[in-house]
Amino acid sequence: MELKGVQPPMPKTKSLKRLRKRASADTKIVKVDSVTSREGDLNLKISLPDGYHFSKEARSKFVVDVEPENEVAIDPMEGNLSPDGSTMFHFRQSSTSASVVKISCKVYYCKEDEVCLYQSVQFEVPFKVESESSSSPTITFTVKPRASYSGGLQLQGTR
Repeated sequence: MELKGVQPPMPKTKSLKRLRKRASADTKIVKVDSVTSREGDLNLKISLPDGYHFSKEARSKFVVDVEPENEVAIDPMEGNLSPDGSTMFHFRQSSTSASVVKISCKVYYCKEDEVCLYQSVQFEVPFKVESESSSSPTITFTVKPRASYSGGLQLQGTR
């Protein structure tokens, strides 16, 4: 079908995507050592201090962003952390160009029989091919609850 005198829709720009993926002000940025192998598995393990557990109602989630796009293939690109706060990503670098993989996590955790809290964490993982061998690096991080709950999202009922 052809419509005369009607402008075709404008292609969507990437600027909205970039705005959406920008870390919020309360996000903890964690810089990680470079991954130098072409292919492998990247393990992520988030721990909680004694007396805390991951929320069963609000599942902790992750989203992956690659800059520049398509330089590193990551699987999966989004999903839920396991009930123990871990996940594994398979990666394959498509070029020898340096790139950065950002893994943004929303961690929901609770103190035993008390308040539930939220922590936003972004892991910045530089990728650069220096070796053809495969590897399985591990990122570990321990959530530290704030001393006061101001600024944190509290998931408890009002009285």
